[in-house]
Amino acid sequence: MRAIVLFGSLFATTALYADEFFVSPDVSRVTIFTEGALVEQSAFVDLPGGLHTLVFETPSVSAGAPNIQLPGSDSLRLISVEMQSIDGSPSIGEESTLYLQRRETLTEARAALAEFELGDIALQADIASAQASLRAVESLTGPEGQLIGAAGELDPAKTINMLRQLSVEAFTAQAKLDRAEAALDARDLERNELVLAVEVAEAAFDQTPRPVIETSTIVLTVEAERRVAGSLRIENFTEDAAWFPSYRLDLDYASMEGTLNITRQAVVFQNSGFDWTDARVTLSTADPYDATRIDLPNENLLTLIERREAYSSASRDLMVAESALSEPVVQAIELEGQSVLAAQLAAGEPVEFSISDTLSILSGDTNGVLVEIDQIGAPVTLFAEAVAPSDATATLATDFTFDRTGLLLAGDSVIYHNGVYVGSGMVPEVASGDEAKIGLGPLKSVLIKHRILSQEDGDRGLISSTNAREVRTETEIVNLLSHRVPLRLYDVLPVSEAEDLRVTEVSQPRPDERNVEGRRGVLLWSLDLGAGDTQIIRFGYDLAWPKDFEIVPN
Repeated sequence: MRAIVLFGSLFATTALYADEFFVSPDVSRVTIFTEGALVEQSAFVDLPGGLHTLVFETPSVSAGAPNIQLPGSDSLRLISVEMQSIDGSPSIGEESTLYLQRRETLTEARAALAEFELGDIALQADIASAQASLRAVESLTGPEGQLIGAAGELDPAKTINMLRQLSVEAFTAQAKLDRAEAALDARDLERNELVLAVEVAEAAFDQTPRPVIETSTIVLTVEAERRVAGSLRIENFTEDAAWFPSYRLDLDYASMEGTLNITRQAVVFQNSGFDWTDARVTLSTADPYDATRIDLPNENLLTLIERREAYSSASRDLMVAESALSEPVVQAIELEGQSVLAAQLAAGEPVEFSISDTLSILSGDTNGVLVEIDQIGAPVTLFAEAVAPSDATATLATDFTFDRTGLLLAGDSVIYHNGVYVGSGMVPEVASGDEAKIGLGPLKSVLIKHRILSQEDGDRGLISSTNAREVRTETEIVNLLSHRVPLRLYDVLPVSEAEDLRVTEVSQPRPDERNVEGRRGVLLWSLDLGAGDTQIIRFGYDLAWPKDFEIVPN
């Protein structure tokens, strides 16, 4: 009767049960998706000929059965696979590496504070000793003190001698007291830092309890024709891992021309309950939750019933009129891309990126691991953008064409101009061969000064029958740079969705484009600002609608 207990590649052996092998495989290879991961674990096994059972735990299986690859397939036959807890059975796991690290940090912080406080004890003892000496000196000056002779009068000899001793004693005690108190005060800053370190370590440790791990226990029954030694591999999908894109944008430019270098990065997380040590990692843009089939539409059956008037004709007409006079649609243009969490793989085939170095990722580490994928460099022509009512300065941007295969996923970015950090932004999602606008940070030397000249409501007609509203604005653009700047200036004209609500545009000069990017009422002026130039855009509109109605939000 014997059994082999295998922990990864350590091959420790312990006698337990005949022909039963308990296997603890290591995570060796992972394909991580934007949601979920395909995890491959492996362990070396050495099986004698005969019938055996292999028992091992894997991260909780999230979808389907695991894929199992046996060593020596020609001489090893799989009899059965028993999934004893395929949905995952919660259990208190071993202390993770992260747990142990944070416990050690807390222990060290507490020890440092305790050692520091030992130094306070000596100073506090000096303070107590000095205070006792000063109290003794003070007691000698009282009516019961040694300075009073037997007859109740001062003894001149005793008085002179005692005064000398008292002056030395008082000076020494006071100096000792001052030094000790000053030393304690000087230690307050270091003491506060040590106390804060303990509090931070305690908070981190409290957030990292021994993990409750949901694992799947799988039992294989195999038959070996002869001794088989090799690598057992188990591959399964888990929901407890993900990656999201992150970018560094390095813009080197002068006079609105330059080079944009995009460093594609990924932040990787996993909370499978198993630490990944020196695992080969591949990042995939595929979405494992995409539909793999279509469902036919339901039947659409129509019939007729007798019409019944629910409202009088007059009340129905009033409801229609009121709903028609909705607030004009006013949409501000979005200059940046969509949220990372909302990014959808809308175009392009999935692409995989193999990380050249192995990765070690602690389970449950909320900071994640940042890895570099690749770099994309391209010459760019820059322009400035601004939204007249809301921006005080312009923003740099470029129309970027993605010439790689697959998809450039939407993600957060950090932006540098000629090596200097200027802020953060977003990279939009771009399919292969498509062009998209990328915001590249502020251009503070192009000023936008927007003023409302008038905004008046009133009546029209001799017998007032019409409401009216008049809005007039002025936008002054100032280029403080020593070179020309192409600028795209945006503003919004209200859009009427009611026949009786009339909108009349008043602008000088006229906009170069309307309904920008399909957004109704969004206007664009394409300007060319020379060095030191100032340009003014005057814009406004008139609204008119029936007297008995009011404009309400749509």
